Amino acid sequence: MTAKLSDNRLRLMTEIISGMRVIKMYAWEQPFAELVANARKSEVGRIQWSCMLKAVNLSMFFVTSRVILFACFITYVLTGNVLTAKAVFVTMALFNTLRITLTLLFPNAITQWAESRVTCDRIQ
Repeated sequence: MTAKLSDNRLRLMTEIISGMRVIKMYAWEQPFAELVANARKSEVGRIQWSCMLKAVNLSMFFVTSRVILFACFITYVLTGNVLTAKAVFVTMALFNTLRITLTLLFPNAITQWAESRVTCDRIQ
């Protein structure tokens, strides 16, 4: 989505540059500067939102697996089972594999897919 906003701003800048003589002749610099500023403001806002979502995703990468492991071990013990070192290490290995796949690779794949879709639209 940020690529679309960047494309819109760049298209606006290209149109302004190509019509610079007319803009200067009629002293329309200020209205066009405001158009560019508004386009840039929405673009920066979207980039900040995207960065915030990436930060939340990365923090979930580190926190979620520990919380889920703790909940699983508590449930395992509360159901009357004995927690052994073997069960702990096997469970931790499986959860680490799932953690990397679900919290790091999958969101990155979605991001890359969205960016490649915009790139393909640009090419067409």
